[in-house]
Amino acid sequence: MGVFRALKTIDLAHLRSANAQCRESTALEAYCRHVERHPNLIQVFHVGMRGSMLYYTMELADNAATRKPVRDALPDNYRPLTLNEVLTTGQINAETAIEVVLRLLRGLAHLHALGLAHRDLKPANIVFVDRRPKLADIGMITSDTTTPSHVGTPDYMPPDGRMDLTADTYAMSRILYELVVGPKWDDFPELPWAVERATDAWDLTALAEVLATAAQPRADDRYPHAARMLEALEACRCDPFESLLAELDTSATRPPRPRRLTPIIVAAIRALPWILLLILAIILATRLP
Repeated sequence: MGVFRALKTIDLAHLRSANAQCRESTALEAYCRHVERHPNLIQVFHVGMRGSMLYYTMELADNAATRKPVRDALPDNYRPLTLNEVLTTGQINAETAIEVVLRLLRGLAHLHALGLAHRDLKPANIVFVDRRPKLADIGMITSDTTTPSHVGTPDYMPPDGRMDLTADTYAMSRILYELVVGPKWDDFPELPWAVERATDAWDLTALAEVLATAAQPRADDRYPHAARMLEALEACRCDPFESLLAELDTSATRPPRPRRLTPIIVAAIRALPWILLLILAIILATRLP
């Protein structure tokens, strides 16, 4: 049985500048040559040129209409399932939103560990493949994070316009905020009162601090790379032992349990069957002629 793949084509002759042409081809080369397979990064299978047409094949996103992978036939009304498609259906609960962003941060951390910046993170560039969120649209990936650049999507770009690794962590904070709060960003990065009571599994006070750090206007004040933000976000998970400690605190007010029997009494109880057997043997022996 065949497997469906996505095909993207870029006519380099129609790009506005030589810089844009170079950016697309350089991004593909960097991604395909250095990025190993990762469960939260789109997988590219083949890259080629035909005249001025640059093309590459990659994993096919799930069908937006059914929210399931395409298996038997490609539907006529196929649309890729992106995070943006999911957001159009309404607000996502806080626990699900955080778990999704954790997975995306793991993929982003893999890129950052190779010195690559994505530079165009947004819900429309996050696809679901086999119901797993993956970073896609790799046309702006670069290892040159020192040269000033204004590429990207304005709503997800940091105020200082510095499009390096910290710009990716800024964009992830915007995505997380949008997932938890919705599309209204007037108070970004502050969480509204209603969200603060949305989950018991996460410390949302700590989550607010993560958002505030990732959303700092100055690059030097943001998380320097995705691994640092990932570590901070995972630390927001409520400790499962807190309930145990709370129970221990409660048990301290309970009446003390009765003391256990001393070892001597325990030994005597265990020996009782043998003592009874010995007494019975003596009785029988005295009755014999």
